[in-house]
Amino acid sequence: MSRIKECFTTRFENGKIVNADFSQLEVVGLAILSLDRQLIDDIKSGRDMHVVRAAELLGIAESAVTKQQRQLAKMLSFQLQYGSGARNMAEQNKIHINLAKKFIEQYYERYKDVKRWQDYVRESVVASRRVEGHTKGGYPRGVGTYRSPSGRAYSFYEYDPMGNWQKDPSFSPTEMKNYPCQGFSTGDVMALYRSQVMRQLLPYMFTNILFINSVHDSVMFDCDSEESVAICKKVLYNMCKELPMLLTKRFGIEVPLEFNIDVETGPSWAELTKEQ
Repeated sequence: MSRIKECFTTRFENGKIVNADFSQLEVVGLAILSLDRQLIDDIKSGRDMHVVRAAELLGIAESAVTKQQRQLAKMLSFQLQYGSGARNMAEQNKIHINLAKKFIEQYYERYKDVKRWQDYVRESVVASRRVEGHTKGGYPRGVGTYRSPSGRAYSFYEYDPMGNWQKDPSFSPTEMKNYPCQGFSTGDVMALYRSQVMRQLLPYMFTNILFINSVHDSVMFDCDSEESVAICKKVLYNMCKELPMLLTKRFGIEVPLEFNIDVETGPSWAELTKEQ
C-alpha cells in the first residue's frame, strides 16, 4: 500500500492536520439530480442501504447480512451508479450474472426516478447528436451534449462497434450515467464548498491555517494550534450546513437533502482520528 499519506504532516510545532470528507456525496448528488423520492427518503432515514439491498438481493433478514455480503451490495450499487452492466458487475465481483441482473432489476424497481433521469440524459445526448470527425475505425463520429442543472455542458462521443452484436458506433452508457453525477458532486458541489470555506478562512490563511490538499470529496488543512483547529472545524461544519442554500442560490436547483461531513484530525494524514 502507498505510504504517500505519511508525507502530509503538520509543519507547526503544536499543529494538527484537519481533514473533512463528505459522506456519500455522489449518492446525494444522484438524489438531487434525479429527485428520486425513494432515494431521498432512504438517505434521510439513516438506514444502512447496503445492508437493505444485500438482504433483498439474497432473500435474508437484514440482521443476518454479513460484512462480506454488505460489501458486495455496496460494490454493486456504486458500479451500477457508475454505469456498469450486469456482465461486468458479475465478472468484477465473481458472482453469477443472474445475481447481477437481479440486483439491477431490484435497484431500478426501488429507484424509478433514477432510471428516468438516466434515460433523460441518454435521450438528450442522442437528440443533440451531430457528426464531428471519425472514430478510430473510420466511422462518422457522433457527438451529443447534455447540459446539467448547474449549466455544465457534457459532450459525449460515439465509439466503434463492440463485438458482432453491435453494427454501428454508439455512445457509452457508462459515461452518460457516470460523468454528470460525478461532475455535479465533485465538480459543482465541492468547488462551491471549497470556495466558501476558503473565503471564510481567509483571515487565517497563510499564517494560522494552511490549505494543503483536496482529493475528490475531501479538503485538508494544516492548523498551527488547537484554537486554529477549532476555527477550521467550525467553518467546515457551518459551510456544509449552508450548502443546500448556496446551491439553490447559485444554480437555482432544488436541494431536498442535507450534506454531511466526517472531520478527522491528527499529526499527519496517515494518523487521523475521527471527530466525535
